[in-house]
Order: sequence, then C-alpha cells, then structure tokens
Amino acid sequence: MTSKIALLATLLIAAALPGNASPASRESVDTKVVARVSGRPISAQAVALRAQVVRQVRQIELPAAEQEALTQLVREESLLALAEQEGVVVPVDTVRNEIAQMRSLAETAPDEDTQQVFAKAAEQYGLTAEAFVNDPRVVAAYQRAFTIAEMRQRLARRFDVPLTDDAALDGKIDALTKSSGIRVERNRQQ
Repeated sequence: MTSKIALLATLLIAAALPGNASPASRESVDTKVVARVSGRPISAQAVALRAQVVRQVRQIELPAAEQEALTQLVREESLLALAEQEGVVVPVDTVRNEIAQMRSLAETAPDEDTQQVFAKAAEQYGLTAEAFVNDPRVVAAYQRAFTIAEMRQRLARRFDVPLTDDAALDGKIDALTKSSGIRVERNRQQ
C-alpha cells in the first residue's frame, strides 16, 4: 500500500473503533477527563486512541505521542468551537457524498487491503459497507472531521498562511482560540 492509502486505512479503522466518537461525546464511556475546551470534555480514552495513530504515523515514543494527541484533540475542539461561533457547518449531504466517494476510491484501489478498508471499518460497527456510509454515527464523525478541515482552510486563507505550514497555522489557531474567549483547561495530572 502507498503511505497515503495506508494512512487513510489506519485513520478509517481507528475512527471506526467502538467508542471512538468525538471526544466530547465519550464522557459517559470514559469518565477520566484530561482536558476541556469550552466545557467539552476530552477523555483519556480519546487521547489513548489518538496516540496510537500518532505513534504509528510519526514513529515516536508513547509519552510524546500522548502529548501530541492531546494537543491535536484540544486544537480540534477549539476549531469546532470557532466553527460554532462563525456558523460554519458542513452539510450532511456533502458529508455523505464525500464518504461515498472515499468508499468508491477505496474499493477500486489496486490492492486488496485498501479495497477492504470500508468493509473492515463497517465490521467495527457491526454494519455492512453500504450501511456504514449512511450510519448516523459515521456521518457525525466525518462531519466533525470535515468541519475541522474546513475551519483550517478558512483560517489559512484569513491569516495568509500556507495550509501546508502546520506550525504557523497551529500558532494562529491557538492565538485565535485565546482571543475568541474559548476556554482550554488541561488537568495537571494526565
């Protein structure tokens, strides 16, 4: 598999794990909250799941992967809070169309592992690949991800920062988070 396809497969399967909904919706599943963004909890479980992906993609040790995972989740929740403030919403129909296109691309890929990405992700939810595309949990998870991506694109344009310059854009997002009144609280013991 190419590295981009492998990453897509990893992220799809990680997103499909039971209980891997948005960090804000998991509080009842995992009551250990390690941070809050404007009152939205980020659980230790969400950090652990993201750290697995970070560790695999970046080839870094667990403590650093956990810290990066927490930073990513806090920034994502901040972007969602900014999206709410600015009224940015990715329509559900757009989300469903994008999921269907990704499924089609995966299923027509040259290698069998990539072809099975959606089927494997669907299995995690106990669904068929067809049902997976329209499942409300899946649509909500992708809508969240697409909203985050849309906000990153909008902010890159607003601040005239290349979308590929993660460090510069992340710095601008963090500064905007503070100036917009979005509260970020991290528990000291994580």
